[in-house]
Amino acid sequence: MLRTPQPNQSQLCQTNFRNSFSWRLLVILNPENGLGATWTATSFSPTTRASPILQRHGLSRLPSSHRKYERQKHQWKRYEKQQPGHRLQVDVKFLERIHGSSKRLYQFTAIDDCTRIRVLKIYDGCNQSTAIQFIDEVIRRLPFRILVVQTDNGAEFQSKFHWHLRDLDIQHVYIRPRTPRLNGKVERSHRTDDQEFYQFLDKRGVNDDIRLFNKKLREWEDYYNFHCPHGALDGATPYERLKQKKRLAE
Repeated sequence: MLRTPQPNQSQLCQTNFRNSFSWRLLVILNPENGLGATWTATSFSPTTRASPILQRHGLSRLPSSHRKYERQKHQWKRYEKQQPGHRLQVDVKFLERIHGSSKRLYQFTAIDDCTRIRVLKIYDGCNQSTAIQFIDEVIRRLPFRILVVQTDNGAEFQSKFHWHLRDLDIQHVYIRPRTPRLNGKVERSHRTDDQEFYQFLDKRGVNDDIRLFNKKLREWEDYYNFHCPHGALDGATPYERLKQKKRLAE
């Protein structure tokens, strides 16, 4: 049985990884390169020669967002702020422990309720000091003024963080305990991170180099904000939605 040469296998996996940032893209595998298959994000035939290659490299399974799922019995009412900066959801994603170490890294995430623009950063601690460092960076990087920051009741978002925001003339509100759905946009974005970034991230080296980790995360953040269409935004990207809102305000 003929087997696809190793260089072509690598090319296939790289093609698959590049498009895994958004599984909405069409991937055409060139038959002249010995790959001989056509695959879309919603249709993957197990009889193609590409399928066993991707299976061997652990890349054949679509993210759960593109698989059938059981609809929840209770459907929560969706809401959306109408102006950028009117409410920013902030949360922390606990990353897997570094192999062979008790050390852990944390992804701080801020997402604008209106535009879905996000700011992401990795820290090696999860406390009020890192939360303050993060929110200062968010304020510096977002292209609009923040009026309200919404968080859960985590220890990293307590009095020092709260009064730091008040000193900046930004209101800080807590969601009710045990109601993560009230921070639903940031929680959903973390699931997207798992499915479209961390699942395909080559962790060799990044866990030991937080600057390299943040560089990779910034590339993913830029893709999410500038190039990734969102169903909740009628197919627009977050920055396209921001431009729409600015035109309406003129």
